[in-house]
Amino acid sequence: MKTGIHIKPCNIGDCEKLNSRDKDYIESVKKSGRSIYIFEDLTHLNQSKIFKWSRDYDYSRSTIAQLFAYECDLYKEKIGRAPMLKDRIRTDKKTGKQKTISGWSPIREGVIPIKADTQISDFAKINNWLLSKGIHTIRIDLHHDEGYQDEKGDRKYNHHAHIIMDCLNHDTGKTVKLSKEDIEELQGVVADALGMERGEKKAVTGAKHLNPAEYRQQEAEKKEREATAMISETKSTLVTIHNRAEELISLFEGSFCQHKELAVLIKDLKDCIFLIESQLNKI
Repeated sequence: MKTGIHIKPCNIGDCEKLNSRDKDYIESVKKSGRSIYIFEDLTHLNQSKIFKWSRDYDYSRSTIAQLFAYECDLYKEKIGRAPMLKDRIRTDKKTGKQKTISGWSPIREGVIPIKADTQISDFAKINNWLLSKGIHTIRIDLHHDEGYQDEKGDRKYNHHAHIIMDCLNHDTGKTVKLSKEDIEELQGVVADALGMERGEKKAVTGAKHLNPAEYRQQEAEKKEREATAMISETKSTLVTIHNRAEELISLFEGSFCQHKELAVLIKDLKDCIFLIESQLNKI
C-alpha cells in the first residue's frame, strides 16, 4: 500500500465535528444532499488523540476555533496588524500574470492514507519531524469507517488519517513555511513511520490531489464513460445481428418458403429482429 501526506488549510468550523463524527453534523450533511460514505457500524474503530503543548498553550482545553481566535490576536500583537484571512489576487506589473495569494492559515491539516491496523502511536516519528520544524501537532484522527459500496454491494474502504497542525511560531507571530525539499522529506518520513510504500511524486505522475467530493465526481464520470462505451459496443453488435438476420430472410424467402424448416427459421429470424429493434429503441 502507498501513502503520503497532502497538507491544506484546516476547515476551522467543521474539522472537529467531522473528525469526531458528531451525529448532528452528519445528519445535517445528509439533509443537505451531500454524498457521504461513512459506515456507522465501523465508527467505533476510529481513534482520536488531542495533544497538549505544555509551553504556552493547551490544545486539549480549547476548540480549533478558539485556538484560531487566540492566534489572530497573537499575530496582531507580534506583527502589529490584523492577518489577511481571505485569498487575494496579485498582478505582476512586468508580465501582467496574476497569482493567487492564499489567506493566512496558521492551522493546517494533513490527510494521510493508512492501513487498517494503523495506530496513533505509529505517528511518533511524524510528530517528532514536524516538531523539529517548529510545527506542533494539535490532534490526530484515524478514520476506518469511510469508503463506498460498489455495484455488487461490496465495501471498499478508505482508511486514512487527519493530522491537524499548529504552524504558528508563538514567539514571532509568523507561520512556519515548509519548502519543497521539506515536503519531499516529510513524504518519506510518513511512509517509513507507517510501514507503507511511498506514493509516486506528483511531479512524475502529474496527478492532482482530489478531495472526497472531487474523487466521487471523478469516479462517477469514469463509470459513466465505461457505461457509454459498453452501450455503444452492445448497440453495434445488435445492429450487426439485425442486418445479418435481414440478409438471411431476404435469401430464404420466396421460392424456398415451401420448406417447413426454412419457414420456421424465417419466423425465428423475424422474431429476433423484432426483439433487437426493441432493445435498440431502449438504448
